[in-house]
Amino acid sequence: MVRLLKIVLMFCVSCWGFVGVLSNLMDYAPGLEQVRYVLSMEGAADTPGIEWRSIHSPVIATLGFAVIYLSKFATGAVCLFAAYKMFEARNDDTAFEAAKQWGIFGCGISVVMLFLGFIVIAGEYFEYWRVPTLGMITHHYAFIYTMCLMSFILFLQSPEKHTK
Repeated sequence: MVRLLKIVLMFCVSCWGFVGVLSNLMDYAPGLEQVRYVLSMEGAADTPGIEWRSIHSPVIATLGFAVIYLSKFATGAVCLFAAYKMFEARNDDTAFEAAKQWGIFGCGISVVMLFLGFIVIAGEYFEYWRVPTLGMITHHYAFIYTMCLMSFILFLQSPEKHTK
């Protein structure tokens, strides 16, 4: 039963990644504008001495947004592959253990993107936390997603007793 739950969770993470990509691409202009807003530090404008950090390049904003949706796509694809490989190997201890590594990798892609991109770069470097509403909401969701993905990684790492 634990193996089945791990497989289902990898499928769920895959769905999260693909739905995120779809949302980002269907709502492309507002998403890109949000990245541009963070990079420009407009929300932290009342903080003297840090404006040198701001970036006003549309190319860099586009690249930043691309990293977000490409990371979600990679997570979706790798976790879907992991779910498939884990299902295929559900009765073979060694193969199942190897297949779980794909799930760990898939979750890890988005953990890095969320923590580095949203918490470290957007939050700390560009001081997005200073934006009263959006900054805190973004930080909260990045934290929630990061913690969920990290808990899935820990769950995947845990051994399961398989009875045939």
